[in-house]
Amino acid sequence: MAATFILRTDKSEGYATLYARIQNRVPKINIRVSTGLEVDIKEWNKSLTGAKALTVFRNGKGKNLFIKLDAISAMIDALIKNGVAITSDMAKKRIHEIVYAEQIAEEKKRAEVEAKALEEEQATNFNDFIVQFIHECETGKRKKKGGTTNVSPGTVKSYKGFHSQFKAYQEARLRVVDFSDLTIEFYNDFRLFLTDKEYSPNTIARMVKICKTICYAAEQLKLMDAGNVRSGFDVIYKDVDNVYLTEERIQELYEYDFEMNEEFENSLFELADEIADLSKKLTGEDPKFEKLLQIIQVKQKEDNNRVIIFSSFRHTLRYLKEKLASRGIRVEQVDGNVADEVRFEMRQRFLLDRERASISEGKAISRA
Repeated sequence: MAATFILRTDKSEGYATLYARIQNRVPKINIRVSTGLEVDIKEWNKSLTGAKALTVFRNGKGKNLFIKLDAISAMIDALIKNGVAITSDMAKKRIHEIVYAEQIAEEKKRAEVEAKALEEEQATNFNDFIVQFIHECETGKRKKKGGTTNVSPGTVKSYKGFHSQFKAYQEARLRVVDFSDLTIEFYNDFRLFLTDKEYSPNTIARMVKICKTICYAAEQLKLMDAGNVRSGFDVIYKDVDNVYLTEERIQELYEYDFEMNEEFENSLFELADEIADLSKKLTGEDPKFEKLLQIIQVKQKEDNNRVIIFSSFRHTLRYLKEKLASRGIRVEQVDGNVADEVRFEMRQRFLLDRERASISEGKAISRA
């Protein structure tokens, strides 16, 4: 037998995970992998004291455990007999299939039952399927691709937004779009419809992305062939101009719950569109900066005219430095990107008296 089972723990009681140690000369193998099976440490160690103790444990408390261990041993022996050079990843995968065989079978059975039920209540046209698709996402019946978690509320909102525009498109074109109508001609005309409504390129791209997602879901249920959609429905995103954001808005972005999955782009570009729209409403006025400037100007009338401005954000420091410099204030910025020798020189100049400093008057140093 090429596999032996061991505990890797210093504990003498409680429970611990069994590891499979797989050793062989040809092909050369020497690996240890977790079985994922937990065992009572005392009972296991007791079973190792002799053949009789092992038989008692195998036929008693450890009966179900040894069914799994025997299956693992047989699997490893068969692979080695066939000359397979077992790797850690291969062993982990095969052991997982044995240890969780019942759960895997149950999940497969559940998926088959759900698929059959879904097929029985399946929509027969694209409009009805969109409604059904969104409802399943909203109720949790349809999960994220490749996972067991629910579709996020933000993504559901995006799906509803697409549905609204899709209905508006059909009303404007005086036609009903079904599965067979999802052609390149439809794609071009739908983009033109959204463009005429003055939607941003990224919003249009998001609409196309959602349409493709729904089409792929329909294809999985054999309601359509999404070949045209896959090859011809290009999702064209465009870069947006950089804008200054308030610290409050930046904090909102920092706390935004991005989800790295197939729907990630929907939420991301929806947020990007919102930011771009907000940026168009920005003016050149900055009341907070004007108040800061007043404080600095008052400070300059004092003998000790030094001012230090702290911020957690480098872009804020950069913004203030540019604004202060444009108002005739001499200013330097110190942050993590400033070399130590330059930082030291700035500090020395900052500590000089007004008369002695080369750039003393109007001096302000901002630090991160």
